[in-house]
Amino acid sequence: MEKSEQKINLTPGNSGEIVYRDVKLANLIEDAVLAVNFGEGRTVVPIDSSETITQLNAANLGTDYRVTAESKSGTASVFDRIAFDPENVRSQSFAICEGEKAVGSMSFIVEPKSWITANERYFQKSDEGIIILDAHAVTGSELPEFYITPGWTKVLDSHRGLLALPGFKAFMNVMEVLEESAPEGTWIETVAQGQLPYETSGKAVGLSKNEVGTVIPFDEFPFDVGLFGLCSEGSASTVKTARLLGLSEVKGICSPSTLGPVFAKKIS
Repeated sequence: MEKSEQKINLTPGNSGEIVYRDVKLANLIEDAVLAVNFGEGRTVVPIDSSETITQLNAANLGTDYRVTAESKSGTASVFDRIAFDPENVRSQSFAICEGEKAVGSMSFIVEPKSWITANERYFQKSDEGIIILDAHAVTGSELPEFYITPGWTKVLDSHRGLLALPGFKAFMNVMEVLEESAPEGTWIETVAQGQLPYETSGKAVGLSKNEVGTVIPFDEFPFDVGLFGLCSEGSASTVKTARLLGLSEVKGICSPSTLGPVFAKKIS
């Protein structure tokens, strides 16, 4: 596949604001997913309406927190689809349906430097306590222009085995398109789910919102630092996929969300 040209059009979004549109890239991604056979009686539906999001929520599948129906500051509507947009997080999402029932969802995210600078944070252990770091911990001296990051993928327990192979194929197809379309300064970053209980993850993320460079003393950090960088039982596929994509684990840091390990590589 040849590297696609970034042909960005400026058109009114669903909120009436002017947004970037890379129709060629979005169509390539849609084609890459829709070309995969998910099995008899199953279809893949691009998330292009609030009704589809409502259907996923009703099935307890939901979408990634960066996938929103309404555009807001720094985040474009999922209906505007993905692009390497320097001003907004962009997403492209799909629902997997069996008949009329949603059985899974998958999302792909591109974050610009502005979002990465303001929001991406990591924990690192030091002699004095836990240090809050920004994306320099992943990418070194220069912040990336963009992160490509897999969004939330969720499948009903009853369909995990049935959708594992086609879902993986669709995922790899999309990542190939994104890699070959990425402008200079783009990285892929993904986080494997850690062992911090879900109900406490919000508190951990809250701590990470302190100023970059802040050191939280060990006696003020309310979680077991022994969990740093450990994977949950359910994250084995994430680690395997990261390896297949050529990502390396960033040693010594973890994600605040669940204290899971971070994987990354520069692609352009």
